[in-house]
Amino acid sequence: MQVCKSLTRIFIAPAEMNASIAFYEELFGEKCGMRFAYSEKGLELAMVGSFLLVSGSPDKLEPFRETKVTDRKSVV
Repeated sequence: MQVCKSLTRIFIAPAEMNASIAFYEELFGEKCGMRFAYSEKGLELAMVGSFLLVSGSPDKLEPFRETKVTDRKSVV
């Protein structure tokens, strides 16, 4: 496997998702490449540039806070 991209996780409150996406779109000069609900865990995720925005209530985010970087891999 080969790492295609590393994403730095940014943990935010649900009310901050739209403003955070707009901020990182402006910062990187590119649109949000992915946004989806992870309803099984009570989270919403969005990818802008090299950042993975993860929103949810504090108790829903807690199990994920130790992981700071996510790698996207491809099978070669």
